[in-house]
Amino acid sequence: MLQCFSYHEALAPYYNSTHLPKLYEESVNYYKEKNYVLSIQSLFAYLIQDVSTCMKEADGVIMYSIPHGSILLEVVLDVSADMLSIKAPFVQIDGSKKIPLLRKAAQLNFSPLVLSRILLEGDALYFEYKTHLEDTDPEKLYDILREICMQADIYDDEFIYKYNAKRLHALQVIHYDEAVL
Repeated sequence: MLQCFSYHEALAPYYNSTHLPKLYEESVNYYKEKNYVLSIQSLFAYLIQDVSTCMKEADGVIMYSIPHGSILLEVVLDVSADMLSIKAPFVQIDGSKKIPLLRKAAQLNFSPLVLSRILLEGDALYFEYKTHLEDTDPEKLYDILREICMQADIYDDEFIYKYNAKRLHALQVIHYDEAVL
């Protein structure tokens, strides 16, 4: 008990957070009122600092393209069909060690993936999740997005270096100045 851990101030204090808790609460309230479209829009406004930069709207379809590390989340909110679709292109398997790679992808679909799945389309693997708007509870949707982003970040390097797969998208990396760090 004679030793204490030293305290180091956080690089980005909590008050510099880009998340606004009121937007998340708003999303939950809209969901409870069965206003699913506004609930999803409020959730994305909570998650993304400037949501207008990654959102497109046309003919009852709202699309979000959200870069996250090595993947690009493509979220399609089809109001007329009452459906939400999340798709994230993962890796290209052309010229890779296909059998062990596909075996690993199938294994990931059982665990650790819970709601999203890895699917094969042509020579590419995609993370995918589809549901009706009434099943888009904000907490569940947040967990699905987190699941896809985290598992893609964890396994993309393994698929590339161990199985010779190729990235479908260039990395989206922000480099900070030394002064900021």
